[in-house]
Amino acid sequence: MRTHAVDRTLLYRSADGERLEHARLRTGEAGGIADGAIVGLFEHRPIRVRFEITCDSRWHARNVSVETIADERVLLSISADEDGTWRRVDGGVLDVPIFRCFDVAIGQTPTPMALAIRRLALEPRQAAIVNVAAIDVPTMTIRAAEHRYTCLERAAAASRYRFEDFDSGERAEIRIDADGAIAAYEGRFTRLWPMLLPAP
Repeated sequence: MRTHAVDRTLLYRSADGERLEHARLRTGEAGGIADGAIVGLFEHRPIRVRFEITCDSRWHARNVSVETIADERVLLSISADEDGTWRRVDGGVLDVPIFRCFDVAIGQTPTPMALAIRRLALEPRQAAIVNVAAIDVPTMTIRAAEHRYTCLERAAAASRYRFEDFDSGERAEIRIDADGAIAAYEGRFTRLWPMLLPAP
């Protein structure tokens, strides 16, 4: 995986074909920013989602905003201190306390995973369990979750990881391209642009 500055535009489609995501991933020595917009159907109802995540130079997620527009507009903005303690920017109380979480997951998008994988910098056969501030879409509830990433293969053109969500039981293979962007997410998302890398 390259560590030089990256500015990539990406397009994903959900496995059920009902949602598209236009995302942008920007990384550099100062950290990274991932933002995107999701449009489509969720549970047979139209939805629009916008999100932005900023990371510091250690690749700890520090600021997150998620906006959903369905029956009504809902905006959630949270920020973390250096110890991974999260708070609502508007001063409101989180659904549950979130401590020691340096990564973020947002329902309906694979994009935040690119930041977590970049932070972990795993070598082949290495695994790491991470605490994640997980935001559900469209309910906009937030909780602490445990995810495990295992590096299966690292190569110049593409790397493979196994992702596990201990709460949901999900287990999937994820492919990362040379610039650190999600290239494929087994069973959940297909990358439409740039086109999916051929299997090794």
